[in-house]
Amino acid sequence: RAKAPENTAAPPDYPISAAAVAADGSYALAVQSTEYASTLRAYSKSGVNKYNFYLSDQYITCVSISPSGTMAVIGTLGSSKGELTSNLMVLDFNSDSGTPLSSYTSSDNMIVDILWTDEQQILAIGDKAAVRCDTSGYTFTEYSYEGKQLTAYELSGSRAVLSVSGYEHAGACTVMVLGGESPLQLETEERVTSISSFSGTTAVL
Repeated sequence: RAKAPENTAAPPDYPISAAAVAADGSYALAVQSTEYASTLRAYSKSGVNKYNFYLSDQYITCVSISPSGTMAVIGTLGSSKGELTSNLMVLDFNSDSGTPLSSYTSSDNMIVDILWTDEQQILAIGDKAAVRCDTSGYTFTEYSYEGKQLTAYELSGSRAVLSVSGYEHAGACTVMVLGGESPLQLETEERVTSISSFSGTTAVL
């Protein structure tokens, strides 16, 4: 892993696996190339490449930039001893160390989406568990779905809302709200297939 800025955009023939845009207009692209499994390229609003982070044995599946635009968190997919693993890595764009500021491994769980919230928390959605991180001390907490399958989710503002079900095609669901110290839960009689959340109000369908 190394930091080696280049004042060029990602080559157009490099597949992009994930992308994120910060409030200040800066952005980041996760690309695949022949040299590395995945590379995160961070750019200023004007398109200047200000940071690169290289991974040789993991693939970046999602990325979110901090509200300040100076840091990012990525979700990666790899394997260890034949088991699928996902890693959450916190990256500081101002660091030359070439290593994450903090990281967390979630075993047998594929992270599919991630959000660095306005309230300085990191919320990640996996296919078997969700993860919350308090960035004041980079303390990670994992919430297992206890064998239930993810049916819907939304990441917005300062929270994650997701639905899990013990049934494959229909039946009751458990809706979880992450964002505070402890998740909130409520039960529904019908299967939830869509979630929309705005300004503290959530609708499920």
